[in-house]
Parts: sequence; C-alpha cells; structure tokens
Amino acid sequence: MYASQASTIEGRGKGLGFRAQGTASNLQLTTDDCTPMDTACQILRAARRIAVLGMSPKAHRTSHAIAMYMKSAGYEIVPVNPGHDEIEGLTCYRSLPAVPGAVDIVDVFRAAEHEHQVCADVLAMDPLPKAVWFQLNAGGWEVEGKLRDHGIEVFVDSCIKVVHSLCQGRG
Repeated sequence: MYASQASTIEGRGKGLGFRAQGTASNLQLTTDDCTPMDTACQILRAARRIAVLGMSPKAHRTSHAIAMYMKSAGYEIVPVNPGHDEIEGLTCYRSLPAVPGAVDIVDVFRAAEHEHQVCADVLAMDPLPKAVWFQLNAGGWEVEGKLRDHGIEVFVDSCIKVVHSLCQGRG
C-alpha cells in the first residue's frame, strides 16, 4: 500500500475505542464512547513509572518486549512477577502491593480469569495508580467500573505500546 492510499486501523475494546483513518502523513484519530485518545495521551505524557504485572524475563514474550519499548521511551519500568527476583537488572516484585512508592500506570499481562485478583491488588496499592492498562486478552471488563469508582482511569483490550506510538504523533 502506498502512503497516499487511505487505510483504517481500529482499536479493540471499550477501554480505548479509537479509529485511525488517513494516510501516514495525515492520520486522523477519533474515539468511540470510551476513554478519549487525548486522555490516554495525557496520562502517558504525565506518567513516569509503570508497573508491568506479568512481565516475563524471556525477550521473545510480548510483556518483555513492550516493557523494554516503554523503558526506551523514558519510563521507569517496575517488573511484577512472583517467579522472579530480577528481570533485565531491575528488581522484580512479587505483587503490586509490594511495589514501593507511587506507580503511575499498571500495565497488565495476566490472563483474563485473574482480573478480579488484579483489581484487588491494584486497590491494595498505596497510593493508587492513575491508570490500569489491561493489554489485549487480559480481561478488565468485569472490574473496569470498580477501578473507575476509585478514580483510576482504565484501558481494556488496549496495547500501551500502540497507544504510545499513536500519541507520539499527536504532539
């Protein structure tokens, strides 16, 4: 496909419903009835520290690759995985409540059947994060309302790396 040809990319899920249309040089983003893209970009611009729940030490795993991408973009990455003490030279914590200090975003790489436990662990954090990002197929549908009731922005079935990349072009 040539850059002058129009193409459409659609985000999945209601956590960040967006539609991108246009050419590479003239990309137009619109949102569905969920978290506006501008809000996602504001959260990403303001965030400094991301806890990656379910981060794998294996470089070929998606959780590892996305965490390393976000680290290269300037974020402090905090791995959370009970099976490891360290990942990529970073201290790895057994659970979200065990992470010391404030976390801006929790990026979730857990199977959907664990979403209620993820929610409980997020709500046990002190202070609470500003946002929880449930990656594709990581659940979040059943707990989105509860997290929002606590003032946490929630993204469901949304890839933080893709959204970050889109936000980079929005200035």
